[in-house]
Amino acid sequence: MLGKQTQEVSGGSTAIQSTGHVVVHQHGFTAAQVGEVSTLVDLFLKAQLPAFEARAQKIAEENAAKLLDAFVAHAANAAVPLSGDEFSKPAGQAAFHSALAGVALHADAADVDLVAEALVRRLNSADEPLLKLVLDSVITVLPRLSAGHISFLAFTHFVKKLNLSLKSLEVLENLSGQIMTLFEAGENLSAPNIQYLAGLGLITVNPVSDADLLFDIWERTYGFPINAVEIAKLQTQHLKRVHEMYLRMKLPTVHPTITGTAIGLLHLKRKFIRIELADHIA
Repeated sequence: MLGKQTQEVSGGSTAIQSTGHVVVHQHGFTAAQVGEVSTLVDLFLKAQLPAFEARAQKIAEENAAKLLDAFVAHAANAAVPLSGDEFSKPAGQAAFHSALAGVALHADAADVDLVAEALVRRLNSADEPLLKLVLDSVITVLPRLSAGHISFLAFTHFVKKLNLSLKSLEVLENLSGQIMTLFEAGENLSAPNIQYLAGLGLITVNPVSDADLLFDIWERTYGFPINAVEIAKLQTQHLKRVHEMYLRMKLPTVHPTITGTAIGLLHLKRKFIRIELADHIA
């Protein structure tokens, strides 16, 4: 039904057509393995859709097609060629089914591309048992998150945990300006939405830990002076905004769990492509 048409192309590759066109190189995830993925999509649709009304069936089919296209594209472009070995295991297929079910039901709000990224990384984590378990949890919950939820988790990780090996306050200022677009959707997340994240087990909230420790955290992380005086000297714009957001969003009281951290890192990878989840979750 979805993603089964093939055509030969140059360079020893095969183009797999679902609703769009993507190329899967034969050194990694093969055309046959993509066919297996498509078969799982078909089985899911046949098993799940009869209970839906016609309009809901059509939407679910379109959502499933979006995930299939995004998954194949990410598999083709993975830094490490995606092997089908993990996918052939029950847990790997369960992860795919979980992603598919979540996107089919929630793709109107879900970040399908990020779900596909998490799924490909999950299937490439055969030798990373903890990361594999964490990504199983990520895949289950990610389709139920809005852009604001994901941005909030990414910003929380950026200000509290991310170490980018920077050398000066000026570099941190410039970098902050370059990545602020990642965080805008979560800048004004409401208290009920934050409670929702806590209810999903992505953060914990401790109202007592409300001290403003941002500059202390950054000084320990980066190893150069960061304080109100230095910030004023530099006449920063972006760091001032980061600090204001940190306080307005009450981030001193927010502590990401390992699953929330993984989601935040996946979003940050959109700007910092060299971020590797295994360096933070091991």
